[in-house]
Amino acid sequence: MPLAFAKKTTVTIWTVVALFVVAVAVAAASAIWRQYTVEMSKTEERTRQMTAATLAAFNRAFLQIDILLSNTGVILGPAIEQKMVNPMAAQILLKAGLDQNLLIRNLKIIDGRGFGLATAIPFNRTGWDQNPGIWLAFQDAVRAQTVTSLVIGSPVRNPATGEWVIHLGRPVLVPEIGRGVAIAEIQVPLLINLISLSSTDEGLTLTLEREGG
Repeated sequence: MPLAFAKKTTVTIWTVVALFVVAVAVAAASAIWRQYTVEMSKTEERTRQMTAATLAAFNRAFLQIDILLSNTGVILGPAIEQKMVNPMAAQILLKAGLDQNLLIRNLKIIDGRGFGLATAIPFNRTGWDQNPGIWLAFQDAVRAQTVTSLVIGSPVRNPATGEWVIHLGRPVLVPEIGRGVAIAEIQVPLLINLISLSSTDEGLTLTLEREGG
């Protein structure tokens, strides 16, 4: 009888110990899961905030560029006489517009046939003559729109400088000339800086992708 009682007591003790260990493990796992969900919620909220801040910064920057491009025909007006563009006067006018936006490296206007009308930087320094296919393909994409809006091109290397750039363009009406395309050139590193200013968390990377990936 005493031996049986001792065995029963031992089993009871080990059962209690096992239940205690299980309870501790469950409590620890529950605490870890709660902490994990709290941290994940904080991370998701920070990500949403930084994504929203980045989108807002890009929207402001691109809206300013879109407004500038849509007004380039009017800006160029004083440099046009008898359906001819005065290159030097046009360059001065476009350079003044260029100086209003620190993101833009160059402003160009091309006519309906794809020939350059004016540029804020001399054509021989833009890479225009070294790889005209870049500009022709982009202007075709701008003209192909059914609804006039800002078109953002793919990153390409500027043949004159070797820098990675992005082109933004929209159709414009040039006085005495007719329809054309206004193009702004932006250096990719400047866009990266714009993203970096909105991303303050170490280890969190924000990327800007085109709709097609």
